[in-house]
Amino acid sequence: MLKAIAIVVVLIVAFIIWQWMSVGRGASQRDEKLIARIEPIGKKIDAGEVVSPQEVAALAARPEIRYMLFAALRQMKRPELLPTSYSSSIAQGESALAYWMMHNSFKFEVRHQ
Repeated sequence: MLKAIAIVVVLIVAFIIWQWMSVGRGASQRDEKLIARIEPIGKKIDAGEVVSPQEVAALAARPEIRYMLFAALRQMKRPELLPTSYSSSIAQGESALAYWMMHNSFKFEVRHQ
């Protein structure tokens, strides 16, 4: 009986560790994809080049990118580049949900048409 309980505990702990590592790996993969999309704008800002409103609007139109884009623009002290239509709490909430849903455990990506 004691052996059975020990085995169950070990299996539960192993599952929790596996799940925790899987979540971290999935989040890293998601973020790498999004950073690759945002990086060209960040490089332009860092180089002091002009970033067109159309460049930012094209990325901001994609809800799965908007959340991280806005965070990156705030970090670079350029949040004004995000179009006002995408900075509302509703647009940011939509984006936060799309960002969350991109996690690999969901096997789901928002498609923008």
